[in-house]
Amino acid sequence: MTRALVTGAGGWVGGYVAPLLAERGFDVVRTGRTPGADPGYVAADLSDLDSVTRLLDEVRPDVVIHLAAATPQRVPAADRLVEATVGPVSNLAAALRANGGRLVLAGSSAQYGALDPGAAPLTEDCALRPAGAYGWAKCAAEAIARGLSADDRFELVATRPFNHVGPGETAATVAGALARKVAAVAAGSADKVTVRDIDAIRDFTDVRDVARAYADLAAADLGGPTVNICSQRPVAVRAVLETLLQVAGLDWSVVEVLPGAGPVARQVGSARRIGELTAWTAAIPLRRSLEDLYADVARG
Repeated sequence: MTRALVTGAGGWVGGYVAPLLAERGFDVVRTGRTPGADPGYVAADLSDLDSVTRLLDEVRPDVVIHLAAATPQRVPAADRLVEATVGPVSNLAAALRANGGRLVLAGSSAQYGALDPGAAPLTEDCALRPAGAYGWAKCAAEAIARGLSADDRFELVATRPFNHVGPGETAATVAGALARKVAAVAAGSADKVTVRDIDAIRDFTDVRDVARAYADLAAADLGGPTVNICSQRPVAVRAVLETLLQVAGLDWSVVEVLPGAGPVARQVGSARRIGELTAWTAAIPLRRSLEDLYADVARG
């Protein structure tokens, strides 16, 4: 039986990935900082190399799916964000050099940054021009893992997932924040849904499809690629909000569009490579993702 170690298993994406791997026959071990009594859980501090080394020596995973991550919303200071992003990846890669196996690394479409809109859909071979500390941190983490795997002591599968959407989504994401604002108006606790950068184009993939992609990449015969995880569907933030309003029984009259736009006007990925490697494709329609997200938010 293949043993999989999932970091960040208590998070949004990890909460879908770990049970899916178990359904597919993996022996799944979850890890996080907080000690727990669950026999399938091992506490570890990924920022400490000795802790990570002990973890891998104890678990002996065939594959590590690294989903634990810091975000700009939770860690706004650039120095702490870079440290929290790069350190755990460096430690996992260093420990894997002694144990072998596969590292499925969760990067981000933020690594592409503000590329020429005419370059869309973005392939894995596009140049990287991150727009902020988060994207640069993800680039640095991938580069370190790539360097430490260059002599084939372990296999690296570096992923660059685009925007996630679906039930369990937090307020730190585009759709998650909008769903909460719409729910607040529907409940009478707010008068307006405020939004800016409404014409930005993004590539949304249901979190359950994203989890399936990670599970596919954990099992496939790959050879160490860099892989986008995306739907290839260009969607304006305006359309996401319009759908959420429809689901809530509201209309555009409750929307207040604020001035200002972000540094990335359009970001849509190519899923050709992951489709060729695993036959994966995004299957869940965006409307269903948004309906399930809103129902989850409305329940509180």
